[in-house]
Amino acid sequence: MDDVPLHAPDWFGDRGDIIGAYAVARLRSGAAMVEIMNRQQIEQVRAVSRAKGNGPWVAWWGEMARKTVLRRLAKRLPMSTDIEAEFER
Repeated sequence: MDDVPLHAPDWFGDRGDIIGAYAVARLRSGAAMVEIMNRQQIEQVRAVSRAKGNGPWVAWWGEMARKTVLRRLAKRLPMSTDIEAEFER
């Protein structure tokens, strides 16, 4: 997906149930990389977690959802040229 989601959240009102999460990274070129996951996709990740029934998945579901989508996006981000040079060496 090339487009950054646009929405106008009500920051201080009742925001309702979480339906998904997304992460956006801006590259130096100005381009944006976006990862969007719906609740079902996040729950699939949770289902294979060792801590699926306790700990942060229970106490901090929203934070774990953010972490999940951010980690998925990070896998697609370009690496620093310094790191790439080390791998090649």
